[in-house]
Amino acid sequence: MDLIKEDLIKEVGLLKTIWGIGHCYEKLVKEFLVNIPEDCDNP
Repeated sequence: MDLIKEDLIKEVGLLKTIWGIGHCYEKLVKEFLVNIPEDCDNP
């Protein structure tokens, strides 16, 4: 599971932003993913 999260973080380019924060990033990522609206790809 952690490997999947790490791959996702690398894929979206957040590695430099969140690396070194510790386990706080996991909660931030979950909060971000929960709050993405369904129509976020429809400008």
